[in-house]
Amino acid sequence: MTRHGPHGLALVELLVAVALLGLGTASLLRLHLTLRQSTDLSRQRSEAVRHAAADLESLRWRGPADIVDSGPVPVESASSPTRYTLERQVHTDIPGRLRSLATTVRWEDRHAAPHAVTLGTALHALDPALGAATLLDRSTAAGAGGSGGGTDSARIPERSLRIPAS
Repeated sequence: MTRHGPHGLALVELLVAVALLGLGTASLLRLHLTLRQSTDLSRQRSEAVRHAAADLESLRWRGPADIVDSGPVPVESASSPTRYTLERQVHTDIPGRLRSLATTVRWEDRHAAPHAVTLGTALHALDPALGAATLLDRSTAAGAGGSGGGTDSARIPERSLRIPAS
């Protein structure tokens, strides 16, 4: 006995299958490109935040006279081909006491689209060397200026004499 009937796929069925496979592949390729761009932008943004944070942290240990505005300065980055520029703006909120800083890092992505990240902080205008005054032995300093009696050596002063009053 022999059967007579279709033993394979028709040409139309193969064309539909190939078209669906092509559409699926094209959509996966587009998704891959979108994810790659997002990953690149995320990496660039993380590096820009790192550069801005490093700039702000370097200012914490400088004297008040060294904290000034700076124009667009190129930032060297060994781990990335992206070119970053750093700009710093300093505003004196309370004259001679408090300064607000804003560090902006700018760059362009692969498609020449501009991007920027801005980090801000506030710094006190006191000399950072006075921070070491907190390491002084307070019990010795309290006992030296006491008014007599054994309990004065246990008294802790409110602040060091080297730190100016507000």
